[in-house]
Amino acid sequence: MTTLMMHVSKPQHEQMAAMLAAAGNTQMRTSDLATVAYFVSGTAGGILQHAISQPGLARLEGDRMALAMADSQSSIALLASKTEILAPEVDAIKFTYFDGFHWRYDWDSNILGGMPKAIEVLVELRPAPSRSNGGSSSLPNVYRLLIAIPLAKPIDTSLTLTP
Repeated sequence: MTTLMMHVSKPQHEQMAAMLAAAGNTQMRTSDLATVAYFVSGTAGGILQHAISQPGLARLEGDRMALAMADSQSSIALLASKTEILAPEVDAIKFTYFDGFHWRYDWDSNILGGMPKAIEVLVELRPAPSRSNGGSSSLPNVYRLLIAIPLAKPIDTSLTLTP
């Protein structure tokens, strides 16, 4: 619910690959399969929560196999090197998924056999400092984004067994 992880096909251009290899870049991806994850540092599950110590919305991207191996070997240094903080002011993020019938807190396309019809993203920003007393206001700013996936077919997940 607090981490969005995607495994995507992201082909690299041959010219860019040749240029990186000539420059001695040994971290170059070896395939077009990449893992991209979004989470708030310190709240993600598993090894991701230890990947970076700075607070805020983080993005981890890298070769799918290399990141899977780093995760299985608890290689925090490699995961941290592939993670960047996008927005340090973000305190929390929550993803929910619409299957065409119901909202769910989890989604696995392999198990459910397709993509969700929509993804709701709630982002909570750290309260702004109050000008009157020098402290911060007590209420965080929460923003909602609804991402429609128009080509996804409805999946009645109430009939699907999930772990």
